[in-house]
Amino acid sequence: MTEEEVGIVSKNIPNFSWFLATTGFGFIAVFIASTIMTFSGAIPLWLGTLINLLSFYLLFDTLHDCMHGQVHGKHKKLKWMNKAIGVPAGLIVQQDFYGWTQQHMAHHKSTNVKGQDPNWSNNTSAMAMWKQTIIGYAVMHVYSIPIIGKKVCMKIFTPRQYLYFVKVFPQQWAIQIVINWSLFFTLVFMGYGKYTFWLWMFPSFVNRIRIHYLFVWTPHKNNKNTESYIDTAIHIRPLGIDRIYFRQVLDYHLIHHLYPSVPSNRLRRVYKDTEHILKRNGTEFIYGWGWKNKTGLITRKK
Repeated sequence: MTEEEVGIVSKNIPNFSWFLATTGFGFIAVFIASTIMTFSGAIPLWLGTLINLLSFYLLFDTLHDCMHGQVHGKHKKLKWMNKAIGVPAGLIVQQDFYGWTQQHMAHHKSTNVKGQDPNWSNNTSAMAMWKQTIIGYAVMHVYSIPIIGKKVCMKIFTPRQYLYFVKVFPQQWAIQIVINWSLFFTLVFMGYGKYTFWLWMFPSFVNRIRIHYLFVWTPHKNNKNTESYIDTAIHIRPLGIDRIYFRQVLDYHLIHHLYPSVPSNRLRRVYKDTEHILKRNGTEFIYGWGWKNKTGLITRKK
């Protein structure tokens, strides 16, 4: 990182991100309130499901931000706030904070490197991506089954595939899956299966699909570059969609890779300040709703 970039990044890291802290604690509270109100009959099940789907969407984004230490900003004594928000957010969205941190940091360290990047994929079609996502979701749950799970996976995979899966799937996450399913079956036994499925398990699966499509596949699809500035792209959406907080980590994905400590709601302003640097280093700028070499959609460059 050049001295100029250090200055730009520094001025965009707050002493403490009240925005992310409020968003995190706020949607944890929304999820809990929605679930309780649905269980008690205060709101219908369909409404509770919709609210929890939205909560999962924003809580995953918050979990991701906490993982990068974006909440405490420059206030070193408040590092614990990242875990205070990230751990319960991870429990809710069923992605262990510590396990997913380990996996995600490997992605940042070895972006687009086959065999090292846990998010690496050679899928060229959305259908292939959906298939891989669903199979991967099933496999990680089978692997997590105590006693027999690992043995089953050893028979499903080749030895090389199995070793890679174990490498990229943290044990902490497997432990959380066991806890999740234990809680689920306990609530089913108590007669709350319908509510537990629609308010927790269904939003979790939908969120998993969204993560793979928007966070994993779309920003990196067909990109074999591993160097900074070109391992993903900048995507400028019409109608100012790219300005929205929960869009910025997607549309300014390269900025996030270059400067992961910058809060997601400030990625666009960092892009504006570093645009000349990015152009000088060969960054790809995409304008429109999609791009041909990344998503198979129509491309329009300026």
